[in-house]
Amino acid sequence: MTGDDGQQATVVDRRIELHHDPVPHRMNGWAAPDTSESAADAVTLTLMLGAVALGTVRRGVVRPDVQAHLGFAGPPCGFSLADYGLAAFARLSGLADIMIAAGGIGVTGGHFPLMPLPSAATGQPLGTRSRGGQALRLADLWFETRRDLAIRFEAAAAGLRLDAYQCPPDTGLVKVAANLPVGGPVAIATVRLLNPYLPVLIVLRDAGGGIGAIDHLPFPSLARGGPHAAERLMSARGGDEPAEIAALSGELLDTLLARPQPGTTVTTVELDGEVHTGLEPILDDDLLAWITGFLRIAVTLPADTTGDGRDVGFIRERLARHPVAARPGHALLVPADAIPTIAALVRRLPPGAGEQTIAGGMAVVDWSRHGSVWSVWTPPLGDWLEGLQTADAKRSVPLLRLAGAADAGAASAPDWPLALALRGKPVRMAAEGPFEIAAEVPLPLLREGAAIVGVPVTVAVLFDRDDTSPLALLESLARQEGCGALELIVCRPADTDDAVLRAALTAGFPHCTVVPIPAESGRLAQLVAVRAQLARETVLVVDAATVLTDPRTLATLAAMLVPPQVATAGCLLRTTHGPKTGACAGYVTTGLDLRVLPGLMVDTVDPAVFRQPATYPVVANPLGAVLLRRALLDGLDAHGNDPLRPEMDDLLLGLHAIGGGGLNLCTSTVSAHAPRVPRARQLTLAMPYRLSPQVLGGIMAGAVLVQRLR
Repeated sequence: MTGDDGQQATVVDRRIELHHDPVPHRMNGWAAPDTSESAADAVTLTLMLGAVALGTVRRGVVRPDVQAHLGFAGPPCGFSLADYGLAAFARLSGLADIMIAAGGIGVTGGHFPLMPLPSAATGQPLGTRSRGGQALRLADLWFETRRDLAIRFEAAAAGLRLDAYQCPPDTGLVKVAANLPVGGPVAIATVRLLNPYLPVLIVLRDAGGGIGAIDHLPFPSLARGGPHAAERLMSARGGDEPAEIAALSGELLDTLLARPQPGTTVTTVELDGEVHTGLEPILDDDLLAWITGFLRIAVTLPADTTGDGRDVGFIRERLARHPVAARPGHALLVPADAIPTIAALVRRLPPGAGEQTIAGGMAVVDWSRHGSVWSVWTPPLGDWLEGLQTADAKRSVPLLRLAGAADAGAASAPDWPLALALRGKPVRMAAEGPFEIAAEVPLPLLREGAAIVGVPVTVAVLFDRDDTSPLALLESLARQEGCGALELIVCRPADTDDAVLRAALTAGFPHCTVVPIPAESGRLAQLVAVRAQLARETVLVVDAATVLTDPRTLATLAAMLVPPQVATAGCLLRTTHGPKTGACAGYVTTGLDLRVLPGLMVDTVDPAVFRQPATYPVVANPLGAVLLRRALLDGLDAHGNDPLRPEMDDLLLGLHAIGGGGLNLCTSTVSAHAPRVPRARQLTLAMPYRLSPQVLGGIMAGAVLVQRLR
């Protein structure tokens, strides 16, 4: 070897040997010249990801086995550093080359590839959250702004620095944070991300550039304050937030890297035809770039979208900036105010399901209520429920359109949420006034409501413990539109003087019967007592104190009862009595009670979680105003009814309907008013004595599950 001065050098070039030992979550190996090495040789190793140098790999581990292999002793030649996901990040980002560049004085340099690594090597997201002998611990992470990801470290060695990288599909690997100090007892590094959805590679180095640990975050949007934070809450992994993020990220990462069989995953996201402003969360350019460029899933707008009469050409132009070739697979239909969950986009759906459309679960994030989050799971009832929404309603729930064989079997709902509804403004739920939808809107209010005009109805009027006069109810019944002549069966307490009532009934309703019933009877007992006199197929059960203030209520409930699987149809109940206006929009399951006997906990629905007037399946409807099929009352047992606990009567009738294979639907498009409505409080139905396994299965398969998570 000849130096720059032309003199013969005293050091002869030597080849470097480098070996990588596959160890989980570590980058272990050794590098040494093939002949005797001294400390003056200064062999340096640089970890490369593609053409980007991530940092220096320090050789500081004594390897007697290597010394025996080489036949000489020298300086420590082994290296070992924590690696929680470099290979996974490279695979996600489409970067094929991970290598170590070796060089130094008196040696012949070279590049030593560390790939290919086993395809099952997915890493451990946020591995630095468990210190495990390292010189630091990742304690927390959150979004300070839409793009600024803050990461808090504890007990880090002095002088430690952080670099971070992202790899947009159209630009390649980009360093988004450089040399951020994270040393000391507590330190916070804020990383400005190019895209809050793309994976993040974290490289921790000492002051001299030596790599101490490599970590990665495949789905940063799961962090607190991120767009998918509610998905992490719904996963209910338990533990602290970094542990939840790590567990869910690892599960989703394994699924994504497994490269599922073509045709078994979602390959198209179809927007709601009601999008028209361009400000809908699904139209965010970062999200579109992640879905289309990173996941290779097409985002489309239905051809018949009109945007409520507005020009939506600019939306089509935005989608055209993110083209993806069509592939066989399933389609995810998301509401206009929602974004898809990560699970919905990467998980594999079980094969064998037929061509059909099913509903799924979602989270509702209400920023107007200090970030309140509800989990709303809709049973897989198909898309027929969309026909019972208002004509101008946005899509109320996410739907999966399965692309299976026409003769295949039915599908069950996936056990992961499909979408996250991001609600930024309070929903108008009138606290006063008779209408949920403007009075000027004519019948039918529902998309499939035109076929029910003139349906004959028998009205069963039940008395309450206050023996309220039903005269106001009778006036509101006379104003109902879109229904035929009403037949009334009025239950009255025995030994009551009803001369005024009978005169009003004779004047307004020629087909009317007053039935005296013992005054201590509950509402179910009253129904059982008069069921033989209910001559018509459709029966409206209503409390004497209820007033149907909206003249479209009865026709709307009749439209909901048209599908043969629907057994009861109820509406939103309001009251103006007392210091607060209460509302009940049906009963839903909220949890399990294991304190004594196992029991199913139910509660009233807060209609605001549906973000608009909506129709949805429930466990039971309040008997204050419910339309049902006459056949449902056959076999109804009044055992367990209690005049002092009217909520139990509601539940017993609802469970009776579910036990017979029917569904209970409730709507907040119309409402009724009553002095009292069921209050929001937990009720428990013991299993298996009051709630059989058959009925329990019907509840799980045919009623929404609503739970407030935060």
